[in-house]
Amino acid sequence: MSVMEPPLTTLTTGKGIVPSHQYHADAHALSGYLHHPVYQRISEKAAVAIKDYRDDHIQEEDNRYNLEGFVSFQSAHSRVSGSRSLKKTTAGGWITLSTSVVEKLNVFEVITADRVVSQVSTNHAYINGHVPSVTFLGTQFVNLRLSGYPLEPVFNFGVCGTKPKGMTPYAKDADFLEGVKRQVETVADGDLPLDVRDRYIKRLKTVNGLLTEIKEGRNGRESCESIVVTCSLIESIDIHEIRIPGLRAAGNVLFIPDFGTVALGEIQVKCSLQHDGEYDNYFRLQMMEMNLGCIGNGNLVVASGANNGTHHP
Repeated sequence: MSVMEPPLTTLTTGKGIVPSHQYHADAHALSGYLHHPVYQRISEKAAVAIKDYRDDHIQEEDNRYNLEGFVSFQSAHSRVSGSRSLKKTTAGGWITLSTSVVEKLNVFEVITADRVVSQVSTNHAYINGHVPSVTFLGTQFVNLRLSGYPLEPVFNFGVCGTKPKGMTPYAKDADFLEGVKRQVETVADGDLPLDVRDRYIKRLKTVNGLLTEIKEGRNGRESCESIVVTCSLIESIDIHEIRIPGLRAAGNVLFIPDFGTVALGEIQVKCSLQHDGEYDNYFRLQMMEMNLGCIGNGNLVVASGANNGTHHP
């Protein structure tokens, strides 16, 4: 005879307290600005967000955006949702999902894509759910091209690894940080201009500092109030068949002469200390960040989505 699962309301922390969760999620399709050849700020397109204790789902669409022919998409939509798992056991939890989709992207005729999808999902367990499991399944580039040449980024959907043990946040987990270190070193030591590499050298310094704290036992809660570790879903980009003079790639980053720098699939992993002394874990995925120069000057973010969530107690 099978044992029936207990209803959600009977699941407690062992101290008679029923856990609760506040969903946090946002997503948008495109944002940024141009300073040249025209000056214009791009407000967040197809932007959605939730911050609520109640289950919710929000979707927004935006069609045919065109900034003077320089930056355009045919359509875009974003959605965020938060809901309790149907598995009414301690293995179940609160599921938060953020998705952003951009169709027929065109940036100065240099970067084009039929489809760009950012998707982040977290699962906070009912009991001791401050540190979630996270997945980026569904994230994709479809027919991503550089001046007509196909780009084939190599994905690593396991970049964040398995959920850290116990209540350790991702930004304080040695296994996660060692993986990030190897990845960031590829860019920091890669064949890119020094001004581009500087940003990744600073990220490497942050990761090395966190690993040193762990090694020396200085991994206390007081040092976790504003830590941001950046990694990427993209391990590498093959450019060997692309005949563009001066084109360079390192890890997830492209340097395109007369255009600028394009970083693919970057994830910001943040931990912060809550009032109850536990950690809040935050994940933001940006599928493309372009720092433009020469034929156009500005900054663009394509397909961004984020999840965290506040768990009690």
